[in-house]
Amino acid sequence: MRKLTKNGIEKARKLQEALQVIREARMELEAKNDINASLSDQLYHWHQVRTHYDAIKAIANEAEQLSRRMSYEQLPLAFREAHNTSTVKLAGIGRFTLSQRTTAKVTDWDAAGRFLKKHKRDDALRVMMPASTMNSTVQELLKEGAEPRPGTDGIEANTYSYTSFTKE
Repeated sequence: MRKLTKNGIEKARKLQEALQVIREARMELEAKNDINASLSDQLYHWHQVRTHYDAIKAIANEAEQLSRRMSYEQLPLAFREAHNTSTVKLAGIGRFTLSQRTTAKVTDWDAAGRFLKKHKRDDALRVMMPASTMNSTVQELLKEGAEPRPGTDGIEANTYSYTSFTKE
């Protein structure tokens, strides 16, 4: 089992301190909010709030991009290289599972209708079929060996791997 190093513990402590500073700054901004202030003062304060929010959001977006890249690219490859393992449980953290998801987008409704009718799924086709229904319908067809041909059947289908996490 992997243990946290002294350096890792110190980084975690510094991160918690930084988060506390951010929380305190947000609480201070909230406390200074004055509904009775002049319009220009309220606008100035709102600008401070937005600046604070935008800075935090930018960092959160960077972390989200890293998380997505790891979940959709790096970790599925690592799972496959680990002798086709699909679930790993880390004590004290939780269970990590490699899953697959199919997405499908109709590019030509007439061709998609012909494709689904050919495979006896035309009952699922509606002019405004919800994406989740189209995704699951195409996923079923793919499992049965019926793969829509791009440019011909009016459906672009992609199946990709991703990593999910369940907290203990």
